[in-house]
Amino acid sequence: MQRVTEIIEFDEIVENQIIGRPQKMTSCIFEIFGKNNIIYFDEDVNLYDTSIRVYGDNNVIFISASHTNLLKLKIDIYNNSVFYIGKDCNTTRPLHIVLSEGKHLIIGDDCLFSFDIWFRNADPHLIYDVETKTRINPSQSIYIGDHVWIGQEVLISKGTQIGSGSIIGAKCLTTAHPIPSNCSVGGVPAKMIKKNIFWLKPSVHNYKYEQTKSSQTFKSTKYIYKKSSNSLFSEIEKELQLHKNSLQRYEYLYQYVYLNNDKNRFYIELNEKKQKRSMLRLFRKR
Repeated sequence: MQRVTEIIEFDEIVENQIIGRPQKMTSCIFEIFGKNNIIYFDEDVNLYDTSIRVYGDNNVIFISASHTNLLKLKIDIYNNSVFYIGKDCNTTRPLHIVLSEGKHLIIGDDCLFSFDIWFRNADPHLIYDVETKTRINPSQSIYIGDHVWIGQEVLISKGTQIGSGSIIGAKCLTTAHPIPSNCSVGGVPAKMIKKNIFWLKPSVHNYKYEQTKSSQTFKSTKYIYKKSSNSLFSEIEKELQLHKNSLQRYEYLYQYVYLNNDKNRFYIELNEKKQKRSMLRLFRKR
């Protein structure tokens, strides 16, 4: 086991590679129990109350710049998985992240997270069909777009894909049904509340009358996302499965995700017919 705190120099670690180091690091602990793992820290990463525990081999943890924002993360990662968080994300309290069975969590830029949020890309135990004796609960990667707001006590489960610009309501459970861009969802399981919306990061807690009045309109289209030529989510999944070692995966993430400035890279289209069929299935189950 290799244990890293703010006291130990990163270049003392053997068998694993840590690239860069946080600008600030308070109440943090890193533990590495495997080999051939890569942890990348961008410039201006500020970590607080963070634990990173690597329990296996060939993992990549890629933490982008948070500038003045403090990132709070609790990561347990096992074998052949990737955790990527984009630039300028805000965490109110630590995000709880458990990555298993070679599947991944990709989070875009400029996301906002409330507290007591969990990400799990696998069921802890195996489930089989009685008749066929085959496994029916495969692990699946999770993809979160740019500028996504996730509310209090949300559970993001395996297979979740959230398009850029959307809102996940408090105490929500997301499943493998894609959540389109610029919409809000809520409930257990998550269902559409409102489409064609966008949101801004400023908090209204201290607003006075003048600020409330001036906030009634926002003319910019900065946070309205449109269909792009192709979905980067599916491309990332294919490439991460194609690249079998951590160095190849790290280089792919840096070149094609971190340096990708396409505003609409994580757009998910609203499919009205598919949404209606999904809601009908949920209604019948109830």
